[in-house]
Formats: sequence, C-alpha cells, structure tokens
Amino acid sequence: PKHYYYPNGLLKTFQDPKGQLSTYTYDKANRLLEVAHADGKATTYTYNELGFLTGYVADGISTTYTYDNLGRKLSETVDYGVFQKTFRYSYDARGNKAGYTSPEGLEHTYAYRKNDQLASVTVDGKVFSVAYDKYRPIKLTSPDGIETTFTYNANDRLTGLTTSGPSGALLERHYNYDNVGILQSRSTEHGDYRYAYDDLYRLTTADRPTSANEAFTYDKLGNRLSSLATTGTWTYNANSELILNSQAEYEYDANGNTFKKIQNGQITLYEYNARDQLEKIYLPDGRIATYGYDPAGRRIRKQVGNTVTYYVYADEGLVGEYDATGTLLRSYGWQPDSLWGTSPLYLAEDGQFYFYHNDRQGTPQRLTDINGQVVWSASYSAFGQAFVDPNSTIENNLRFPGQYYDAETDLHYNLHRYYEPTTGRYLSTDPAGDGLNPYVYVSGNPLNAIDPLGLFSVSDALKGISSGLGAVNGFLQQIDPLTLAKSALAEIIGQLECAEPSNWYTQMIVTNNLLLARAIYGMLNGPEALADEFADLFENPSWWNIPIFGGIAQASKAYADNPTYENAVDFAGKAVGALAFFYGAYKLTGNVGGAAVVEGGAKSVTSVTNDFFAGTKYTDKVFKQMKQGDWHSFPRSVEGFQSAGKVTKITGGDGVAREMLKIPGKYKP
Repeated sequence: PKHYYYPNGLLKTFQDPKGQLSTYTYDKANRLLEVAHADGKATTYTYNELGFLTGYVADGISTTYTYDNLGRKLSETVDYGVFQKTFRYSYDARGNKAGYTSPEGLEHTYAYRKNDQLASVTVDGKVFSVAYDKYRPIKLTSPDGIETTFTYNANDRLTGLTTSGPSGALLERHYNYDNVGILQSRSTEHGDYRYAYDDLYRLTTADRPTSANEAFTYDKLGNRLSSLATTGTWTYNANSELILNSQAEYEYDANGNTFKKIQNGQITLYEYNARDQLEKIYLPDGRIATYGYDPAGRRIRKQVGNTVTYYVYADEGLVGEYDATGTLLRSYGWQPDSLWGTSPLYLAEDGQFYFYHNDRQGTPQRLTDINGQVVWSASYSAFGQAFVDPNSTIENNLRFPGQYYDAETDLHYNLHRYYEPTTGRYLSTDPAGDGLNPYVYVSGNPLNAIDPLGLFSVSDALKGISSGLGAVNGFLQQIDPLTLAKSALAEIIGQLECAEPSNWYTQMIVTNNLLLARAIYGMLNGPEALADEFADLFENPSWWNIPIFGGIAQASKAYADNPTYENAVDFAGKAVGALAFFYGAYKLTGNVGGAAVVEGGAKSVTSVTNDFFAGTKYTDKVFKQMKQGDWHSFPRSVEGFQSAGKVTKITGGDGVAREMLKIPGKYKP
C-alpha cells in the first residue's frame, strides 16, 4: 500500500495493492470532510461549532448526532432511505449513563452505587441487579429470578461461575489457571475440560467430556498445520493465506481477501468494495447475499435472496433488527458502556423477553424466558463453532463476543471482518495489523482472549475491566496509576506509529488516535502543558471519541489546579480510558473514586468497574519508587509480548506477587 500526505501530515490519498485510490479532504481545522473511494462512493461529514461530528452521508444512508454541553451523545438518528430510527441517552450528575431509549421508545434505566459501580438495569419493569463484595461483582440476578454468582482467587481471577434457575443449576463452571493466568481446565455441568498450549500460548489440545477432543499444531507464524477435526495437510503461501486443507480450497485477491472457496465441488465467490468490506457472496445454491455498511464499518443492511434485514447499533452493540419496511424483528439490551458486543442482557422478539446467561468471556450459553425456562442452549468448539441444542425454541445469532452468526454462509460477522470458526481464521487480513499473523483468531489462544471488533486481541483481563459486570482484571499490578498511564500511552503511541493500516477507516483510527495519544501524553507529563495540549485536542477531534472531551476537561483541570494523588488517579483513568477504542471499547470510562486499603496492606483504586484503573493495586513502597523515577512497565506489556519471551511469577521485597517478562536479546536505548 502507498500513503500520500498533505504538508501538515494529514493523509491525502491511500492506494491499496489493487491500485484502488481513496482521497481525503479536510477543513481548515483539520477535520475530515470527505472520503472518496475508487468505486465512486464517498462519505461526507459535518460538524458543529465546537467540532463535534453532527452527521455523515454515505452510500444511501445518513446519520445525525446531538450532544449536551459536555460533548456527550444525547441522540443518534439513522436514515436508511426507506425509514428512520432514533435512540437517545441521558446521564446522571456524576456522568454515568443513566438511561437509554430505544427507537421504539422502550426506556432503559441504569442505577449505580455510590462508587459508580452499576447496581441495576431496568427495562419495561424488568430488573437486572448486581451485588458486590468490596469492589468485585459477586452476583447478577436476572428478571426471571435466575442468579449467577461469581467467585475469585487471590489474584482476582474468576474461578467460579454458577447460574441457578428454578430447576437447578443451568451453568456450573469452575476455572483453573497457571501462574500467569492461562486457563488450564474447567469443570462444568457436563464434565471436565482440560487444555494444553505450546510455548507461545497457542492452544494445542482441548479435551472435552461429551464431544470429540480437539488438537492443533502450528507453524512459526501461527498457521494451523493439523487439526483432529480437519485431518490431512494444511497448505499456506508466503502471505499466510490458507490455500488448501482436506475440506476446502481457497483463493485470494491482491489485498489478501478470500474471493473463492471450493468445498465438495461447490464454489462460493466473495466480492469486496473499495474499503475491503465483504459486499456480495455468490452462494453455491444460486442465492446472492449482499451487505451494506456505515462509515464505522458496522453492517447496517443484509439481503439474502428477497429477504432484507436492517440493523441499528448503539454504543455497546446491536440493538435492533428490522425488515424492509422498518418493522422491528428483534431487539437487544446490553450492560451500559460495556465493551463492544460482549455483555448481552436480553433478546426481545414478538413482545417476549429472553435473558442471556454467558460464560466468562461473554459468549451466550443459555437463554431463558420470564419463567426461567431454557429456550435456547449451545455448546462451542474451542474456536467458536456453535452446536445449538435442537430443542431450542428461539433463534439467537450472537456468538463469540462481537460476533453475529450468518446462517446463509456459516460465517460470523465480526464488525470489521468475517470469521470462519471451523478454521479459526478470518476471510481477510487484519485492518489494524495486530499480531504476527493477519488471519488467525487471537493468535491461536481463544480461551484467554477475544476480538470483539475483528481488529485486535483483547485479553480476558481487559474485558473484565471494560465490562460493567465482567470478571475482575486478572492482571492487577502494583503500580502508581499516573506512571501507569504515562507508560500505557507511550506504548500506545509506539504501536500507532508502527501501524500500517490497509484501508481508509483504520487509517483514520490510527491517525486521529495518535494525535489524541500524543496530546494526552503531554498533559500527563506536566500540568503546565494542559492548556495548550487541550486546545490542540479540540482542534483535532475524532468523531469516534467525541464524548471524551467533557470528562477529560474536568479531570485535567482538577489535576492542574490540585495535583494530588487522587486527582492523578482520576485524570490517569480518563486519559487512558479515552484511548480505549484502540483496545476495543468506544466509550470513556466513568469517574474514579479515591483509594481503599485492601488485603496485605496494599491499596486499590475504588471506582466504577469499567474504569481502566478499577481494582489496580499498589503499595506505599511502589508508589514511592514511582515518585523516585523507578520504572514499572505497563502491565499489558506482559500480555502483549508474552509470546516473545518467558513469563514467570516473582515476589517483590514488599511481599507482593508480580509477573515478570523476560525477552531474549539486548536492549538498545
């Protein structure tokens, strides 16, 4: 690919390996006004006087946004040409999302504890409630009376998940980990599962109690070389493109997109637009599936044969499916501000509500009706192929976090790409360039990571922080949050600077988040830089993180006026939370409370569960080391680079257990 820039450094044109050109136009404030593509389609953007995105027009659809005076989104209206849909948000005095009104006018009310942890979700008189210990969720009660309880080990990793209904336990899960938090086994209502990994933490065996065991081997780049389910040779080219296995043959275009699959003599053809989004599939039975997308890459329209379905998305994921006339088919509810597509609460259809009961990663296991009776159930292969109970009486298409099952193709739509669970691979390369292999799912480690955006892996630990009711972070570190934020941003900047996006959308993500990261990093390194850097921030607003400005403004001013430790925690949490999109979340995290003493004399940030630093532990000794300049790296270094080295458990002089990463070679400053 080739990139051409304006003198001010903004992207002007992008040429992909096919020779397709995309051209970018900006206003005097460097805000993106138009993206024109080689297929003749263009997207235009409009902004208000404060620089907030007020709307876009793209490929026959348009969307408009309204905001409050803190830049928080109040409403979003999508015009599909044949009908419009609008949803709305409200906020409480502390900045928490207090309510969501669906396009059909269904009110969702969110209540919080004094420390801003989510306490309940009420929809149509139906209440989901959450109970906590000091800072961890320990019980979730659904409107049908079914309770899910959570237990944890000393490292705050989820060790137990039990979902009980009127007829007994629906889910009974107990998890065992190694010293670095990798899942080794789980006992369930069906029996015991056991797992093994290679030196790079790629799954090699999955022993299952009630179905066939799974086993895999890999080459140096993570390509699957063998599988018990698909025997025989797996053949790849130099680009890690799967060419052949015993089940199918594949062919690719110059951009690395799968355009042809031959299976049992049947041919499936895939056609992509100028943004490398899957636009048409020619199925072996003669049907044609067509797909349409908005500028954020969300699929908003699907047509298979004569059946047309439209989709509406809120901040947390899919909230509505509609037919060609705009009549509601299904609606969905989510935990507020949860990681995209990871925490479904309910599915509603024909006036009936059904409630999700998920596993530790957020994958649906059961759905129950208002009487607590199971209406849908499934088990999964290690890489996400669902085996739906034939006795299920409703349809549920949610799969791995962020994935939606397409019955016409057996593929999973995963926001930016399409996933084939039988091979553990995507049809196209990773637009964000995450990992050594651009096709494989979460580097071959599906039991310990998720990819809700189809862009990059997110560990269970981060998912736990980002999700309002998720498992608590398994990588809690003893570290000063302000230094942690600086280190985090330094790493984010480094990753963004090295990124080579393959399409216009991810190029925008990288460019604008890089500007934002540098600005926030400057703020964290000195209150005196706040005014200038924050002004720069407003000159370069990105539409996907517009809601962050109000929260950062308040926190940065408080820190500049009074640079206490508590204000540093608040500002650091918001600063890194503002970049959460890069790690798979769309929304700025909530307000941070102070610090509380926890076990062993350590302290823990007390905050909303979805704050970036919620539960982060530190000791007075470590905090003193931080103030003296002692460097403690950002904890995601251990997770992100563990495949390149060796992770061991150590105990510091303060008696606190930590994880140490050793990478072979020499460091060059």
